[in-house]
Amino acid sequence: INTNRIAHAYLLTGVRGVGKTTTAILIAMSLNCVKKTSDSCEPCGDCESCTTVRSDNNLDVIEMDAASKTGVDDVREIIDNVKYKPVNSIYKIFIIDEVHMLTNQAFNALLRTLEEPPLHGKFILATTDIHKVPSTIISRCQRFDFNRITEAIIREKLKVIIKDEKISVDDDSINAIARKSDGSMRDALSLMDQVIAYAGDSIKIEDVSTIIGLIPIDVYFDYSNAIIEKNYSKMISVLETIKTTGLPLEDVASGLSNHIRNLIIASVENSENLLELNDEHKKQYLSNTQNWNGKDLLRIVSILNDLEYKLKKISQPLIYF
Repeated sequence: INTNRIAHAYLLTGVRGVGKTTTAILIAMSLNCVKKTSDSCEPCGDCESCTTVRSDNNLDVIEMDAASKTGVDDVREIIDNVKYKPVNSIYKIFIIDEVHMLTNQAFNALLRTLEEPPLHGKFILATTDIHKVPSTIISRCQRFDFNRITEAIIREKLKVIIKDEKISVDDDSINAIARKSDGSMRDALSLMDQVIAYAGDSIKIEDVSTIIGLIPIDVYFDYSNAIIEKNYSKMISVLETIKTTGLPLEDVASGLSNHIRNLIIASVENSENLLELNDEHKKQYLSNTQNWNGKDLLRIVSILNDLEYKLKKISQPLIYF
């Protein structure tokens, strides 16, 4: 935008909750902002164009959710609309969310317009499933891949929000929410909302565990220690404790995999900084890893990976576990 090398179509792809639709709206605001300076792509946010785009009330920025409007007639409506010049903006911009949901006929109808749109027409497509978008569409767009957001960035953002909201939260709770969100900022914010609704202005890790279904770290240590000691009655006892939480076995297997992964990392010299845990739990892993043989840990991880894959497909998952 700064260099005035604006493509006629952009394709934003990535997992859920990483800001694709938000970015599409920001691009639309920037392209049509009347107050931005020539050497900056930042929209002013105050002009009529910016405020109406943000409030989804701009006649020249048309958003379409392809998840609910998948047919060729819906796309033809866009194609007919793109011919007309913008009412009071520089560009007429079409944002198509979840574009992979369009039918083949709809994609074919869109293809010609994407290839040779009028100069005032710009398209921004967003998708979580890039492999379902035909290569003929992809090749006519500038493609931008959005990566998962790191746990560190999610933690920092959550800290800013809870500070603004004047809420007291311990670091363990923030770490747990960031880990559970799996790279999605939107999931992290939804989880934080749930926890605040449940616990109020003072949040402890016990509240987070109740809401998002966390198994305390000591339970995983009890289980892995039972493996080392070959104490099978203790192992069954731990499994019984886990069963009473009512958590899906897939989550338990995933948590156990993460626990063994932490033991593997802790077994490597000077690697504690890679453990995204509080100091007390880091010391616990560093101490416990002395009891393990690295080859056994790798073998257990391999078995757990196989377990996670098969749990979804067998009729008696608890017995298999």
